[in-house]
Amino acid sequence: MTVTPVRSQKGDVVGVVVVAQDITERKRSDEALREAEERYRLIFENASDAIITFTLDSKIVSMNPKPRP
Repeated sequence: MTVTPVRSQKGDVVGVVVVAQDITERKRSDEALREAEERYRLIFENASDAIITFTLDSKIVSMNPKPRP
């Protein structure tokens, strides 16, 4: 929600403009993204196989840790 004062030519506040926006869906999307990132991170960090991501020119972007015995 934002509140903006409306001023007269003298600078006196003569009203306000209030804008309210429902962000419920955005909050749900943000939470779903956080949960998916956490699942990916757990898989990435605990996989017994190597997981490596590369750029298109073959530079390593990320590599999971060495598996634990």
